Amino acid sequence: MSISAKDVQELRRRTGAGMMDCKKALQEANGDMEKAIKLLKEWGIAKASKKSGREASEGVLIAIISENGKNGALIEVNCETDFVANTNEYKTFAQQVANTIFTKGIKEPSALDTDIQNMVNEGISKFGENIIINSIKNISTSGRLFSYIHTNQKLGTIVALTGNDLNSPAVEELGKDIAVHITANKVIGIDEKSVDPKLLEEKRKEFDEELAKQNKPENMRAKIVEGKISKFLKEETLYNQPFFKNEEITIKQLIEQKAKGVTVEGFIKTTIGE
Repeated sequence: MSISAKDVQELRRRTGAGMMDCKKALQEANGDMEKAIKLLKEWGIAKASKKSGREASEGVLIAIISENGKNGALIEVNCETDFVANTNEYKTFAQQVANTIFTKGIKEPSALDTDIQNMVNEGISKFGENIIINSIKNISTSGRLFSYIHTNQKLGTIVALTGNDLNSPAVEELGKDIAVHITANKVIGIDEKSVDPKLLEEKRKEFDEELAKQNKPENMRAKIVEGKISKFLKEETLYNQPFFKNEEITIKQLIEQKAKGVTVEGFIKTTIGE
């Protein structure tokens, strides 16, 4: 029987078992989720199934950047409750797990090895909750990476800057400010050219359908749609957005003022539980 990756991930979320064990249990249970959970319990693999139907949607987000500043990752170490996530003990545990994942060069949760799974299982036993590595996002640059994790440790960003004098105090401040800005705002791309064409096509369709419902003449809709697309790009691309510390200038203008010649190469962003 063919088992979907979505079902494997759901079983893993609910039990904390490894990906291969989840797949095997679903195959033996013919895709029945509850039977698969029962099998994992019988095998002694499921360390902490949900006690009250809760998913592991709380936890902490860890940002790690290599010593040379060129490789980084955002790693989501999830547990069941905010109560556990907010303890210093859990935060220390999450940092240790994330450091090990980064050091080993693991790029996605499905690739967790036995050592890391054992660390996670020990955490499950210690904290009495299901714990999973919900996401791992990686970023590399020829320039330098800068990170920001919000004080609640539930959302954060790593941004890549390229250009000259990347170790200067001005660029240090700029990198941190841009990471904070991206964390606090919806950003779909660096500039208009970096936005996914599929997203723009979806937005055009959405705007056109709205205008059709408003009985706008068909010969006028195309021009109105392009106007809406232009506004959409201005509001949701990084370079065009007003800087959160001074809304009289855009991020592009901020960069020109603080560190001319520096550019944003890319970024990754994560919110716990998404």
